Amino acid sequence: MKKISVVLVALVLCVVLALSASAEEKTAEGSYVLMNIPYQAFYASEVTDSSALDAVSSSTFMKTRTAGLAGGSYHTDPAGSDISGVIFPVFVEDLSVLPTLGGAEVTEDSQVEITVTNKGQESTTVFTGSEALFEAASYSWYVLEDAPKSYKVLNEDGSFGTVQGESTALEGNAIFVYDRHADMVMKVSGADDALADVNVSGIVLTADDGTKVGLRHIANIWRKTQIGFAMDSSIYNALRGKRIAEIDFVTISGVYTMKVDLAVSDDELLPYLNGTYIDLFPEFAREEYKDYWMECLAAYGLEGEAAEGMYTYMTQGFMGTLKGQEAIDAFGGDPASMIFDCYLENGLKSVTISGDVISGADQEGNEVFRHAYHYMDSVDVTFFGQPVGMQLRVYATDDADAGMFTYFAFAGDTIAQSQHVEFRYGGTLENIGSYDEGEYAYWLVGAINDNYKEAQIKACIKLFVDENAGEEE
Repeated sequence: MKKISVVLVALVLCVVLALSASAEEKTAEGSYVLMNIPYQAFYASEVTDSSALDAVSSSTFMKTRTAGLAGGSYHTDPAGSDISGVIFPVFVEDLSVLPTLGGAEVTEDSQVEITVTNKGQESTTVFTGSEALFEAASYSWYVLEDAPKSYKVLNEDGSFGTVQGESTALEGNAIFVYDRHADMVMKVSGADDALADVNVSGIVLTADDGTKVGLRHIANIWRKTQIGFAMDSSIYNALRGKRIAEIDFVTISGVYTMKVDLAVSDDELLPYLNGTYIDLFPEFAREEYKDYWMECLAAYGLEGEAAEGMYTYMTQGFMGTLKGQEAIDAFGGDPASMIFDCYLENGLKSVTISGDVISGADQEGNEVFRHAYHYMDSVDVTFFGQPVGMQLRVYATDDADAGMFTYFAFAGDTIAQSQHVEFRYGGTLENIGSYDEGEYAYWLVGAINDNYKEAQIKACIKLFVDENAGEEE
């Protein structure tokens, strides 16, 4: 019996020691949690400067609380006044330190009910378990059972390390396009499938000189792959004049990296002009819009023949076919006979502005030219030798083969301001600001986005009527 007792005691001791060792090993390994991390803290180790990456304020109180739009983020205010930061996995050596950060534990029993109204439709969503982090205090956490594919490490000083884990290269492309929501709007293709089943926690843009900036939900990240930022922001101003070389989509399933080459203009105007443009006046003159022209003219008391006359003037009067010396000879300095040529010339069907790169395509979509441009100077616009109170901003390329596309001169208006843009281009600076002298005489392109919507063309028509018919009242 004594021998058996000795054996049992030994076995018990072995089990106790094994359990003890296992517990010590578990403690040494630490734990993984999902955590609400403020933007500044999340991006501190990822970008060049995160100091201005504050919470994103919202005036609608709906987008911040709609998971389909703000997925991967969280908000602390139940009213939805802002987006506070990122939900992301974190490795911690000791769970007991987490309450000191200021958050609270979210468990399987946690539940948040959020009701939103979008496009007139009210819907209620119940967030349970880890999903309840969507509306919880900063640094709140949910303990994970398994190690995530990507995570940050909580350092002893309360900061977070760089993202660790899997990285996947994406084959795709990105271009700058016009959009009223931001100065620089990026359309990314090739990432949707990879990100279909996972929220984007953050996006890092890396410039060719190594500058890194972080993006925030709704303000910069829209439906995962739609990206935009304002050039007057101190955060994104760091990209001015550089080229975006890489886009990193940070998710709990890993980081998805896409190599790109996107120029960010160093100028104040070009970022607002990003997009592809076609001739405005042929679109103006479409029969489907004539009733709206008449409606706008009627607001100034113009009806019948008077309205028809003004309509003809404001469409056909800017669809001339002569420019330069031919126009000067034809019009002979008679304002009553002049007709402006507001078409794209030199075989162009469209012009595209992307960062500091301007390109043009013909009727078949073949690229006619592509060059990088830099701002030179602003010149006063004159007509019959008199200043008209506006300027053209002149841009030049250093490419020796640019020919007739060496210089571009833009009026200061943007799509956001006037619904259309005006510009001219050529191989000389001589008389580039004159409306009636030299090779640019009586020629100024009027252009609108190639993908314009009816609301935009109508806003442009109303503006044009207000500027012309309105001055006669």
